[in-house]
Amino acid sequence: EISLGLVGSEMCIRDSQYSNSIENRIAYSSLGGFLGGGLGELNIFDINNKKFNIDATVTGEGNLSSDIRVNYLAGFNYRRDHTITNYQRADLFTLPFLYNFSNAANIFASNELIETLKTGVYGLVTASFKNQFYLTGSIRNDWASTLPIDDNSFISYSANASWIFSELLENSDLISFGKLRVSYGSTGIEPAPYFTKTLSIIPNFTDGFTNGLSSPYLGQTLFGRNSRLGNPNLKAERVNGFEVGADIRLLDNRLRLDVSYYDQVTKDNLIFRQVPLSAGAQDIYGNFAEVSNKGVELELGFDVLTKGDVKWSTSLNWSKNNNEVLNIEGPGDGDIVTTIETGFGGVGAVATKGQPIGVFQGSTWLRDENDNLIIDVDGLPTIGPDGFLGDPTPDWFGGWRNDFTFFNDLSLSFLWDVRIGGDIYNGTKARLNRYGATKETEDRERMYIIEGVKADGSPNDIEITPFQYYTAYLGDAGGATEQIIEKDINIVRLRDVSLSYAFNDLNSKVFRNIILSVRARNLALFHNYSGTVSYTHLRAHETEADL
Repeated sequence: EISLGLVGSEMCIRDSQYSNSIENRIAYSSLGGFLGGGLGELNIFDINNKKFNIDATVTGEGNLSSDIRVNYLAGFNYRRDHTITNYQRADLFTLPFLYNFSNAANIFASNELIETLKTGVYGLVTASFKNQFYLTGSIRNDWASTLPIDDNSFISYSANASWIFSELLENSDLISFGKLRVSYGSTGIEPAPYFTKTLSIIPNFTDGFTNGLSSPYLGQTLFGRNSRLGNPNLKAERVNGFEVGADIRLLDNRLRLDVSYYDQVTKDNLIFRQVPLSAGAQDIYGNFAEVSNKGVELELGFDVLTKGDVKWSTSLNWSKNNNEVLNIEGPGDGDIVTTIETGFGGVGAVATKGQPIGVFQGSTWLRDENDNLIIDVDGLPTIGPDGFLGDPTPDWFGGWRNDFTFFNDLSLSFLWDVRIGGDIYNGTKARLNRYGATKETEDRERMYIIEGVKADGSPNDIEITPFQYYTAYLGDAGGATEQIIEKDINIVRLRDVSLSYAFNDLNSKVFRNIILSVRARNLALFHNYSGTVSYTHLRAHETEADL
């Protein structure tokens, strides 16, 4: 007998707001800051974000037969994001240490408004057979304001099947739970806002060393054409993926194993691609790449101690991803290089066919057939052509978490985070070498000879000064970028530690229990990187592919 019906409906409206204010002061007499005049500086950043979200759903359930049960859901979603960023700077103070705008000879202010709107309708159906076999299908249609007005719709869908085979082993002392799963999905991802048109911007010309030129200039407010072209043909990025996996629990759920393999292809990948300078711009944002990701994820957990006053649970996780650019849209056959991001020293993170996305490209040293550096008449290596210098993607990631409970009141938890492999562009060290500010540059009271061969093939014997050695060879003052890349970096850190105490079974009408906890992050760090493993290195606010 078939019986289907509505279970209920729900509408949820959320209106949230987040604000963050950052004040940064450059001390009087300091040469830092925007102007670097030693007369102090005050910077204030105010960020205000508002999110308005509406979710409305209708759910139902029923039976198609005595063995087949169905659950279904239909919904509507509306989401609006509104972010305002205000920046104010005051410098050249008249009175020392009075960080106030009324005390400044020079005041600058700017603001930015970003608004996005996304609406969607969706549906989901799950069918089960004898509480063993499950089949789920879902579909969603979204409309996004970041797409062209006349073509702003995209669809996402998925299907997955699973079999809980442990239902056939009800009396097993070994297998507590076992499930096999397989899924396929196609997900649309909308582009970043304000890229369907070429916009006017406030021009800003900088070189990384001086303050550069920006608006207002000589009392005049300036606007210019954006160096990034708008693209009226933007469409949603699409990720098509297949996954298969297993979830197995043994020994009364004490031993747990979860393993999965995935194969994903991202079509119409949204990236910036260079354009000819004759176009009057540097690049354009669009659906120019096709990228493959294949990988394995493993998680193993075990409850070591489950009885008594001390309980201990431990878990290990491991993952590996293989990434490859399958195609780049452009001239010729698509086997081209496009720069995703550039940094000081001539290095770039690029996308090219047949390579992982984001590999480093830059200048190299010229070498002979035996891989010896070819030394020029000035005693420095000869600059060669640009080439691929390394891959920042780690070979694999891992983690080890432990959770302890003592007398049901005191809890201790910590996580070790592991990253093995991957290359890093150490721009900070190169710049400090150039300025003579590293430990290595203390050895500056002698001449240097760089190992290599001269043009005639004889061993190099040309001496150079410490200044040449640490600026043009080991620094970023004209040397090859390959010298700045560090290979096969391994990083192990104590990611977080938490300690908590629970006051249970309180005789209170207000509280059942109270938990006091303290948490610390990054307490220990081990690595083979010569630089600083942190988010404060050169351009770290923009590039986080390496750390």
